[in-house]
Amino acid sequence: MVLLRAGSAEGKAELAKNKLAFDAPMTDEGYVLVVEPHEAIVVAATGSGIFYGVQTLKQLLPLAGTKPALPTGTVRDWPAMKYRGIQDDLSRGPFPTLEFQKHQIRIFASLKANMYSPYFEHTLLYPNQPLAAPPGSAMSPADVAELVRYARQYHITVLPEQEAFGLCIMC
Repeated sequence: MVLLRAGSAEGKAELAKNKLAFDAPMTDEGYVLVVEPHEAIVVAATGSGIFYGVQTLKQLLPLAGTKPALPTGTVRDWPAMKYRGIQDDLSRGPFPTLEFQKHQIRIFASLKANMYSPYFEHTLLYPNQPLAAPPGSAMSPADVAELVRYARQYHITVLPEQEAFGLCIMC
């Protein structure tokens, strides 16, 4: 597999060789994927574009146990929407482990989602308010920081949704 930047001499040569253009809408997250009999080439302007080109190549790979074959051809692709996200309600049902959430991030990234929005109610641990979250069923600030760091590697932004319960001081 060859990964090339669209602005590099090699990237420009690959595009010219295949009579392809890298248009302005492709700049942020777009890519060109060229699959030849013994080589796959991804050309993109950004790291996100390279990443999404590789995800498309992975989707073309044959399933385990089937005849190993890779279709040849060219893909020129870019997202129609800037934000492509998934919302996950962490306040209902069994609370997922951090490892499971990382697994979800990898799945979302393979589908080219770029936003993950976990919804919290009582499932976010506040060190100053230990009774707000049940023990063992909440994310700590360190867990959240780790998830954000991990997701960034996969070109996913974590956008949390927090619902905080009010406190009635007049009751």
